[in-house]
Amino acid sequence: MKIAIGGYSHETNTFSSVKTDLDSFKERSFSALSGIYVGEEIVSNFRNTRSVFGGIIDSSRENGFELIPTFFAGALPSGIVTKEAFQYVEESLIGSIREAGDVDGILLHLHGAMVAENEEDPEGHTLKSIRRLVGKDVPIVVVLDYHGNVSEVMVKEADVLIGYKTCPHVDYYERGIEGGRVIASIVRKQPVSYTHLTLPTN
Repeated sequence: MKIAIGGYSHETNTFSSVKTDLDSFKERSFSALSGIYVGEEIVSNFRNTRSVFGGIIDSSRENGFELIPTFFAGALPSGIVTKEAFQYVEESLIGSIREAGDVDGILLHLHGAMVAENEEDPEGHTLKSIRRLVGKDVPIVVVLDYHGNVSEVMVKEADVLIGYKTCPHVDYYERGIEGGRVIASIVRKQPVSYTHLTLPTN
């Protein structure tokens, strides 16, 4: 079973006058979700971390599926994302999924609260584009931030949307584990099993 993973993350403040350009995504800072990661960089950078991707990576072993890492980009919270930056991020993600070839499912990590100059619902737009690419039979599961804005398009195009359950966010890893379990269950046409996931104590 091959599962493509990837996504992008930005929490947009539409009141900010400081726009989020492509350089903002390229800069890797103290935040694990800041920077651009291509292919195996996603696995090498997030393995053994308490992040969403850390959970997905561990879940792949638990649930017996092969990871096909594609593209991920993140920038720190700031103003509206420029048209250039959004086009680059979206086209890179979709292009990487296309290059991955035939996969059994797609598991994405999206924030859910991005706003771009040319698109008020970037995540919905991206999910619609991916759905057109892979067809209706390939399941798409998305892990979203607690503060994500879930649109009708996102609900229509994704099979399952999973949001963080805590604020402050201390369940990134658990939601990644959950995403892996859900996508594996859907592909295998098995009932989705929700087991208690212990939150970290420190």
